[in-house]
Amino acid sequence: DRARPMLVLERSRLEEAAGEIEKALAVLVRGVATFPSEWRLALEQVQVLRRSGRIGEAKAAADEALKTHPKVGRLWATRVALAQSDGEIAHSAAAAAALRACPKSGECWCETARLRLNPAYTRFALGRAEEALAQSRKLTPQFGDAFIETLRLSALRGRLATELDSLCDAAALAKPNYGSLWSFLPAWPLCPPVRFLGPH
Repeated sequence: DRARPMLVLERSRLEEAAGEIEKALAVLVRGVATFPSEWRLALEQVQVLRRSGRIGEAKAAADEALKTHPKVGRLWATRVALAQSDGEIAHSAAAAAALRACPKSGECWCETARLRLNPAYTRFALGRAEEALAQSRKLTPQFGDAFIETLRLSALRGRLATELDSLCDAAALAKPNYGSLWSFLPAWPLCPPVRFLGPH
């Protein structure tokens, strides 16, 4: 029954929302053991650890999950994001490994773009970031973070005023519905959330 793992997921989210982090993690650990083929439970375990600031444990959980789910782009993208705390070399190596494992994952291409958008890195390169974001939007248009990072790129280039409308139109056509940044934007029935980032 495919609904059972989703019930586990919802229960863990309720526990986390109530501030019961250990209970949420216990629910997910049991869920991963009971439904080993359901990568969403493994991903949620990593994300709960990450949100609670337990980065080392989150990395270990992600590495363990990738042994079972080596072709899941969302897991790889999360592992890349976690690698940022280890510095540029480790971050870059994780991004390269993610693209080798999941070359058609828009999430992984977006994480590569974020690496290129980091001005503290020697690999900072807006042109390469633009290429990676184009790939991300093409491969996984429902991933909203790629549109947000494209807005950031436009702002860094001083082009936000001229590119905002076209990017919002592209987002409206793609209808993104998930992403760690996208999920924080307010919903509006007549307007895609990305428009809230523009001038009013």
